Amino acid sequence: MCSINSVPNPGALFELFFWMFDQRRTTAVETAKVTCPVLVVSGSDDKVVSAVTARRIAELYPQASFHEAAGRGHLLIMEEGAKALAGRCADWMEEACPALRTTL
Repeated sequence: MCSINSVPNPGALFELFFWMFDQRRTTAVETAKVTCPVLVVSGSDDKVVSAVTARRIAELYPQASFHEAAGRGHLLIMEEGAKALAGRCADWMEEACPALRTTL
């Protein structure tokens, strides 16, 4: 089943960037329990999170797809070609989760 939910957590951003201080593992994800499709997108020229690391993250999820955007960096949505990449992501969502077609 596919759904879009948001779980507000004001401290999550802090824990995300300073995970080494997160003793409660607030941002830890039990990847085996994620039952919805997951798309991991990485720029091939990303110097913050390498495409190799992003691919390894995708491999942790049972239903993950990985897309490497050639010649792109870390700020994918701010770089040239962002509209085409957004279209590719939308296409993936429609394919991976047909129930979302009416909500997107």
